[in-house]
Amino acid sequence: MSVEPYASARTVYWIVDNGSSHAGNASIRRIEETWKNARLIHLPIHASWLNQIELYFSIVQRKALWAAPR
Repeated sequence: MSVEPYASARTVYWIVDNGSSHAGNASIRRIEETWKNARLIHLPIHASWLNQIELYFSIVQRKALWAAPR
């Protein structure tokens, strides 16, 4: 947030899931006090298809973790 283009942007939106590290009003307050132009946007609960890392993990789980030799 200290480098361009973020430092001079009027608003920077952070899209986050509902993990414990950034859920709740305390995290919103902490981020917005640290970076005045930051706004947290939380993904809907139970919408894992919107979270790109969840898509990746589901592919890994299907192809690597559960693929048993036959």
